[in-house]
Amino acid sequence: MAGQLSGKVAVITGGGSGIGRALCHGLAQEDATVIVCDVNQPTAEATASEISQLGKKSLAIPADVSRADQVAALVNRTISSAGRIDILINAAGIWPRHPFLEVSEAEWRRVLDINLTGTFLCCQAVVPHMIRQGSGKIVNLASGRGVAGATNGVHYAASKGGIIALTVSLGMELGDFGINVNALAPGGTETPLFRGGRPEGWQPPSTVPPNRRIEEPESVVGPVLFLVTDASKTMFGEVIFMKAP
Repeated sequence: MAGQLSGKVAVITGGGSGIGRALCHGLAQEDATVIVCDVNQPTAEATASEISQLGKKSLAIPADVSRADQVAALVNRTISSAGRIDILINAAGIWPRHPFLEVSEAEWRRVLDINLTGTFLCCQAVVPHMIRQGSGKIVNLASGRGVAGATNGVHYAASKGGIIALTVSLGMELGDFGINVNALAPGGTETPLFRGGRPEGWQPPSTVPPNRRIEEPESVVGPVLFLVTDASKTMFGEVIFMKAP
């Protein structure tokens, strides 16, 4: 039997590792054609190769999402190769840890450029194609830090707060065109980005209750599948928090 995303084309940024990689595999298992986008070409190609070896359709397209020209090239190549874009998942992001007074202007701009501007650029590049199709699903990866703040991560928190506001605004504006724009805010997830803030050799306590555990990237797949299928067709500009901020 065909999966629930058969015939759909999904562009996933940050697809070379962490949550993005898990989402590439998860959507491929539902028979979507997956375009793996990552600034790191070898990891993007590795993810696409893994999917192809499972008999699913995938293509790696490296791009720096903070660069409008590279985002345009990503979208143009996707359209020329796959013919359409039905799903966009903005999972690319960084979180360098520094106390507020040690955050340089350059680092502040880099985090905002990749996390927030990158999300904006990718949305703006795919939306005209979705409008012509009369449908589309966009899922932005937010964070509880966007409302609760982040020690040693003021720029990360600001970027994720911006993604939340962007998502709500786009949900209001693009719903008339049949485009669902929503966001998912995972809790702590075992990824290279998350591990970067923990001491070497750190292990989670065995007694942590379920709602406070560090999850595996695969835990995000189910909620995202909900947001990219007709199950969420009446949702516009919503932000789903997998755990309380």
